Amino acid sequence: MNCATYARKSTEQRVAAEAKSITRQAENARKFAVERGWTVTAEFSDDAISGAEFERRPGLQAMIAAAERREFSVLVVSELKTLGREQLETPYLVKRLALAGVMIWTYMDGRCRTPKNQAEKLGLAIDAYSDEAYRTGTAERMKEGHAKHVDLGHVVGGRLYGYKNTHVYQGVDSQGNPVRTHVVREKHPEEEAVVVRIFELYAAGSGLKMIARALTRDHVAPPRYTPHEGLTALGAWAPSTVRAVLDREEYRGVTLWNRSRKRDDWGQKNVTPRPSAEHKRRDRPDLRVVTDELWARVRARRADVEARAVRFAGGRLAGRPKRGGERNLLAGLGTCGSCGGGLEVARGAYACARRRRVGEAACGNTMRLDVAVTDEQVLRAVEEHVLTAERVEAFLLSVEEAAADGRRPGLEKELRDVTRRLAHLADAIEAGGDAATLVERMRALEERKRALGEDLRAARPVPRLAPAVVESRLAEWRRVLRGSVTQARTVLQRVVDGRVTFSPYPGRMGASFEAPTRFSALFAGIVVADVALPSFVERGDRRGRESLDREQRTIEADYEELLRRAESKGVRPWRDSNPRSPP
Repeated sequence: MNCATYARKSTEQRVAAEAKSITRQAENARKFAVERGWTVTAEFSDDAISGAEFERRPGLQAMIAAAERREFSVLVVSELKTLGREQLETPYLVKRLALAGVMIWTYMDGRCRTPKNQAEKLGLAIDAYSDEAYRTGTAERMKEGHAKHVDLGHVVGGRLYGYKNTHVYQGVDSQGNPVRTHVVREKHPEEEAVVVRIFELYAAGSGLKMIARALTRDHVAPPRYTPHEGLTALGAWAPSTVRAVLDREEYRGVTLWNRSRKRDDWGQKNVTPRPSAEHKRRDRPDLRVVTDELWARVRARRADVEARAVRFAGGRLAGRPKRGGERNLLAGLGTCGSCGGGLEVARGAYACARRRRVGEAACGNTMRLDVAVTDEQVLRAVEEHVLTAERVEAFLLSVEEAAADGRRPGLEKELRDVTRRLAHLADAIEAGGDAATLVERMRALEERKRALGEDLRAARPVPRLAPAVVESRLAEWRRVLRGSVTQARTVLQRVVDGRVTFSPYPGRMGASFEAPTRFSALFAGIVVADVALPSFVERGDRRGRESLDREQRTIEADYEELLRRAESKGVRPWRDSNPRSPP
């Protein structure tokens, strides 16, 4: 009988005491199998992975795949908790292996743990509950011990750039070996100088990328890290590494602990921030690297950069903020409707730049528009006429039929004709016709059929966006629109296709303004879902949804293509007027 073994060393076990636990488990499992006359054909293991993890254990996943291929019929482990310590996942894993024809044996007690009746299933569930309770209890005890060490000023985490971890020993054990009691953090002179350099460069105006390049160019060793699976360490500084250094309060003499939670309620690795009330802060002036004055300068510049950047609720940045930001909303975006020149600000008002610089001969537009009033009217026009779900839906409804370029009926008709001709050729071959000639014609028709299928897929209408998705994205853009001048400019640049044209009213103060709009930049990256139509779409109207397949969702490229085609058809601009102008 073919047999396999599986061994796992959990993260809860002491590394020093269990350094050979996997080797010992494998040896005992092999011995157990040989005593029963089984042939060990495969061995699987996972090192230092929590029993709450299942999908992220490569050894376990390889073992499951081999079991489902029927490569073995018996699995030997030390205890049931070797498979996992989660009271719902572990019994399900046992059931999954049983359905694959694999019996699970534990060599610690010599029992078959594959249940055969209700009583054994209950016992399996109770054991799984006990294993999970042990895991969670161990985690709580470890956290309690860490909190005690933090109160004493000891290190409970890994190494931090700029410092070195020093082991402290007190006394000896029964064998005369020194006993390590705790770890303390001390300054690392070379790395400390690099940290100060990073803070000074940023406070002086250098960006994250510029600092990273300078450090790499000077061959400064970056912090050591473990790259993701399949990647290799770069050995160079990255902007994200520089940002992490600037965000560390430890460099100003404040240690923080319990800022994040490593695992969720299911024991899965999922790092999430903890509430600030749960953070443990401790002043450590002996570990200060940067002065309070330098720290304050860096924080002030970070706050200024963040305020000028367009950052969504999820943390994603849209574009790069200009150095110094923009003071005027319509700088480079406003156009004089009389001569086509740009607008500039003079004594608190927008005016035609060509007239101010060249004179009346260049432009006869004498309008002067108050900056604050004009900016507010433009922003209000964007909110009322562009950033609404009804506007987006009306835009799409007006062009959905044209999205397929009118080619779909003809393509479908030709595809039916090609399919019918292929069937006739197949009948002719069966009737004993010239096989060589007929097969050649069939090949040509098959190629044409394939091409027609591709053309039909390219011409299919794009389904409408889910109302909740549209409203969520538009609400995010409306929030950004009112964030700051730089953020408002970012929104304008995405919704306006070109510039905002201001046309003066003859013989009086004031002007009307208009601009062509576009929507592709607002909805790039959204996935279309099969949902009910919005309330403002007539009941029974299925245009744009006929070809929606649950297995094939429309992605960014499809939606952007529809929007691009719609914009090429010509879009009526949104209009509004200056408050000084008549209604």
